[in-house]
Amino acid sequence: MYYGLQVGNNTKTRWQQSVIQHAASRCVKPEIGEVITMSKHFIWTRLVALLASCCLCIMPAAAYNVQAMIAPVAVRTTGVGTANLVEENMVDEVNPTINAVTSAVSSEGTVRSVAQIDTAAQADEAAKALAAEQAAAAAAAKAEAEKKAAALVYTPLYGRTVKYVPSAAIPASVQAHGTLMGKYKLTFYCGCEQCCGKWSDGITSSGATAAEGRTIAVDPSVIPIGTKVYIEGFGDFIAEDVGGAIKGNKIDIYLNDHSRCYDLGVKYANVFVVR
Repeated sequence: MYYGLQVGNNTKTRWQQSVIQHAASRCVKPEIGEVITMSKHFIWTRLVALLASCCLCIMPAAAYNVQAMIAPVAVRTTGVGTANLVEENMVDEVNPTINAVTSAVSSEGTVRSVAQIDTAAQADEAAKALAAEQAAAAAAAKAEAEKKAAALVYTPLYGRTVKYVPSAAIPASVQAHGTLMGKYKLTFYCGCEQCCGKWSDGITSSGATAAEGRTIAVDPSVIPIGTKVYIEGFGDFIAEDVGGAIKGNKIDIYLNDHSRCYDLGVKYANVFVVR
C-alpha cells in the first residue's frame, strides 16, 4: 500500500520522502543510484518486520494446539455463548479403566489379562488338589490291598488223593502270595521200577520220602527244590524230586498207584510258586 504525500505539484510515496529527507539532512542532492539502494533497504526491512509479526501470531496458536493434544480439556457454553473451561486433565478418570484392562506377561511369554491370570491360577490349584486327592486315594487303596493280602495266610493242604478238578477256583491266598509261572505240561509217575528205575526206593532227590498229594518232580533250574507250588485244578505240592525227562515248563506229579498215572494221562495247567 502506498501513502501519497503532496510535495509541490508531485505526489511522493513515503519511502521516496524518506530518501529525500535523508539526503536533505546530509545537505546533498541524492543521486538516482543512492535513491534506488536506500529504497531496496527500506523494502527488505519492512518484509522482515512483517514476517516477524506473522511468526508471533502463529506460534501461540500452534502452542495452544499442541497443549490441546497433550492434555485434552472439556469446554461448555454458557447461556450467553461464552466458552468456559470446566474440566482440566481427565487422566484421573481414565486410570480405573486402565487398571481394569491391565495385562501381564506369563512365563510362556503370552500376554494375558489379570482376569485370565486369576482363572489360570485357580485352574492350576484345582488340578494340583485333584492330583493330590487321587494320589492319596491310590495310596489308601494300595495299603488296603496289602492289608487284605497280609490277612490271607496261605495254608497248603497236603496228603490228599490227587485228582483233577478243572472247575476248582484258585484260592485268594494263592493269588495274594503266589507268582504265576505260566502254563505247564503235567505228567504222572509212581515209585515203581518202571517209573523210577534204580531209584524206586521211594526216596526223592531232596531226601524226603515221596508222598501223593505233596511230592512233584521239577526242573530245579526253573523251580528250586523245596519250593511250595500250587497247580490249578490239582492243589498244593512241594518240589521234592527231579527227573531226567523233566526239563523247563514240565512237572511230574507223584501218585501211589501206577494205573492211575495212565488214567490221568497228560494235562496242562497254570502253576503258581507260593512264597
